[in-house]
Amino acid sequence: MKRLIWIDNAKAIGIFLVILAHTQIVSSVVDWISVFRMPLFFFLSGCLFSFQRNPNFLLFFKKRFRQIVIPYILINVITYLFWLLVSRHYGISSVEETIPWYSPLKAILLCNGKEMIHNIPLWFLLCLFLVEIIYYVVYKSLLRWQKWLVTFLFCFLGYINYKFVPFVLPFSLGTAFVGIVFYFLGNEFINNTKSFSLSLSLNLVVLVISVVLVTYFSIANSRVYLYCNQYGNYLSFLFAALCGICMMYIFTNILSRWLGSNKIIEYISRNTLTICGFHLMTYTFLKGIAVYIIGIPLESFNGAVLLNIVLAAIGMSICCMIAYLLNKYCPILLGK
Repeated sequence: MKRLIWIDNAKAIGIFLVILAHTQIVSSVVDWISVFRMPLFFFLSGCLFSFQRNPNFLLFFKKRFRQIVIPYILINVITYLFWLLVSRHYGISSVEETIPWYSPLKAILLCNGKEMIHNIPLWFLLCLFLVEIIYYVVYKSLLRWQKWLVTFLFCFLGYINYKFVPFVLPFSLGTAFVGIVFYFLGNEFINNTKSFSLSLSLNLVVLVISVVLVTYFSIANSRVYLYCNQYGNYLSFLFAALCGICMMYIFTNILSRWLGSNKIIEYISRNTLTICGFHLMTYTFLKGIAVYIIGIPLESFNGAVLLNIVLAAIGMSICCMIAYLLNKYCPILLGK
């Protein structure tokens, strides 16, 4: 499949916003990013999927197991050991010393992001794997109208799970119901791109409206956390997430026309798994340097916009270096 520049841009910007939201930046910024950050990645994953390129289910299953589940297991082991031996004993994480050593291990087995305190973002990997397998099995033989009908059913199941199930289902199944909705929309979008094309002027109008709506819902609705099925008003969440995806598509599409292909952005896009898996561990090292070597108090990060943007940028850069080393010396860790 020919690389789509806007998808590279969207993945690169999206992963930066994800790791920025995991700093101690002002809460209003986190609220804004949380409106669409994870729906965006389910949507982009759907854009990259094709039944034509994956005609055999067993081969697809093996490929995605290698590319997603193996990294999920190995990165969890590394970051769990780091949490156990280092991070839970210092700074903000020192309150975690009272948590039993085996609690995160149970969470890893069940993909319970709420209790994966050593590395919460990894919930997305196994959930994405589940989404893709369910999507392949359920959608492959359906007609287009049937796919839409089944998607509404999954959307409703996501609501039922959110409203009536007080705990996180094993393997993040409840979240997968919602993820499938955005995954399908991404797959449907990429297969019907021409019908979504707009003029530049109309794109700019829609972009401004989308930004305004995302900002409104980031204030009007409660903060969204997919991994623990926290959506606030469910319909508001769905609509706002679609607005955020629309905003990112138009912005990155315009950006791709202006910048063209960019090797740095493409590299970041190719290595979002590494950035997702190791950025929290990187933050611990960087904050340790800030506190014990540079002399910046840990409290200085609370609500600081510029300082946390710098932290996220440096963290992403280090994760890219880690990705280079892993790709060269330990590709199995990245599912290769």
